[in-house]
Amino acid sequence: PMSITADCHLHSSFSGDSEAPMEKMVKQGIARGLDTMCFTEHLDPDYPPTPDNEIFELDLDGYRETLFRLREKYQKELQIHFGIELGLQPHLNSYFHKLLKTMPFDYFKGREESACYREYFESILENLHAFSEMDVYGHIDYIVRYGPNQNKYYTYERYQDILDEILRTVIARGRG
Repeated sequence: PMSITADCHLHSSFSGDSEAPMEKMVKQGIARGLDTMCFTEHLDPDYPPTPDNEIFELDLDGYRETLFRLREKYQKELQIHFGIELGLQPHLNSYFHKLLKTMPFDYFKGREESACYREYFESILENLHAFSEMDVYGHIDYIVRYGPNQNKYYTYERYQDILDEILRTVIARGRG
């Protein structure tokens, strides 16, 4: 069986939907045998408060400083990457564009875009095999929004083998 060595979608207490201290998560990742973790804290300016009062504001400087401190502290045991999950709204385009130029986020840096896309598609398949009780599996090509070239080189044909496998799996489970 394949063991999971990386988790690239993590929210710590810097995100509005988590109370977990980042260092505790890092220690837990090491204990579980991970060699790579990427934190992707939520940044959702103008997001309305949820019924249970989750607010998706982010102390970006505090997040960066904490992550870089932990990255250095645990560098011999684990790679820690600096990511972000943006809540896109059309009127925030310029704000996000400027932000991404000023923050040293790690996604895609030094990696082939197609390899990143393929890894994302493989994670979808892994998720579908682990859990399929949803009615609909959405955002199959969501990653393309965040690639360095967005959809410039993205085509169904280029990823047809893995996309077809995802769709066959969704259909076999009777999901949309």
